[in-house]
Amino acid sequence: MSVFNPALWEECESIYPTLEQVCLQLQDQYGLIANLLLLAFVLDQKQIGLPHDTWQELHKQVDGWQSRVLTPFRRLRKLSKSNVAATEYQQMLDVELMLERKGQQFVSHQLEAISPEISEDNCNLSDYLSLFNIDQQQFPQLQA
Repeated sequence: MSVFNPALWEECESIYPTLEQVCLQLQDQYGLIANLLLLAFVLDQKQIGLPHDTWQELHKQVDGWQSRVLTPFRRLRKLSKSNVAATEYQQMLDVELMLERKGQQFVSHQLEAISPEISEDNCNLSDYLSLFNIDQQQFPQLQA
């Protein structure tokens, strides 16, 4: 069974509530992609390494997809918050979550060509953060 299966994304989603604030902060201030941040975190916990240059390519590919699909919808949802009923806003959140899951499928497809390796140095998260010149130590919430 592949490391990159739906159960991996279930793990990412299960830790999201714990890391939600830092994910949103890094997403909004630096342009990181929450799904990739969570993926890096979980892979480090599992001691599964990806080659360093994988993170740059993944970010580039996913960012391209998100900028065409997810980001415009997210912007619309945020602008609509004070102009729609609570139930309508919740529906928009549900659609955004569905788009996030489509993003996970997109990432999984990109990962099919990559061979993960057992890695005890847990550098996925630091590799991803380094693309944005962020030191992992700046965000203690991300310390496993």
